[in-house]
Amino acid sequence: MNLVKEVLLKILILKKLDINEQMFNFGDDLNLKIELPNGFYNYMDKFPILSLFQKNEIKKLLPLKIKNNLKKIRDSPIFVVANTLQKYKEGKIGEENIDLDADNSLSNNACELIIDEYLKSNENEYNYYQKNNFIKLLSEEFLMFKERFILDPNSYDKYDRNSRNSLSESRNQIVKSILDSSEFFTKGPYDNLLLQVK
Repeated sequence: MNLVKEVLLKILILKKLDINEQMFNFGDDLNLKIELPNGFYNYMDKFPILSLFQKNEIKKLLPLKIKNNLKKIRDSPIFVVANTLQKYKEGKIGEENIDLDADNSLSNNACELIIDEYLKSNENEYNYYQKNNFIKLLSEEFLMFKERFILDPNSYDKYDRNSRNSLSESRNQIVKSILDSSEFFTKGPYDNLLLQVK
């Protein structure tokens, strides 16, 4: 932590940095920009020296990068997550599986809005890396969820009505649990790393 503070002091205030007995002078005409993630931890508390400088806050993240030639749901983790969350939101996840070989019917913008809705539901700000981790985590979980034979709605016809209702409710609860635990795995690594630096 002291090393980080020392480097910030040298770069931002002194505009000099020494590395391996070599001195680098940045000069007064150099404009330095430092990008801090807008996440679960307030860097201004950790590095009060940053409050001496002009602060520009990025209000909106850049859109997700989705390749143009992707068509099938299975082609992109973003499509997998958005389509699964859409079915969950509509209350259909208990009765319907995602057809990974179907064409993605959601626009890129719609995919992002659906994902943001669930990511923001924990009432915290998040950064681009956390958003990508959220998508990767959910994509893997939803793909495994879809492959579970016992939870496949197509196998429900061999069960009585009460069992079908139980399986349907189980599917809803599993998706809810995945979403609830995703906050820990999306937020946790960043917070743990930052809180260890003291």
